[in-house]
Amino acid sequence: VSGSVKGDEEAEYIFGAKGGQTITVGTTDAPKGSVVVVVTAPDGSLVELDGGSATLPSDGDFTLVVKKKTASRGKSTYTVKLTIR
Repeated sequence: VSGSVKGDEEAEYIFGAKGGQTITVGTTDAPKGSVVVVVTAPDGSLVELDGGSATLPSDGDFTLVVKKKTASRGKSTYTVKLTIR
């Protein structure tokens, strides 16, 4: 997916997966290093992305959020690639 965020905006994406599957999240952004990706499990807990990958803790709908690292002025564009195995 591709998009843009500015200020304190967030882009939210929902994806379904099963516990034990591994996700890999790849991100490109401009300006470089201006966005952060956060993945939340169905129970609301954070999924730690170690080097961009994580093993999912449970079955269900996960939330992937893209936001700026700081709520500074200006716009950041991004492309996020999610792989589930």
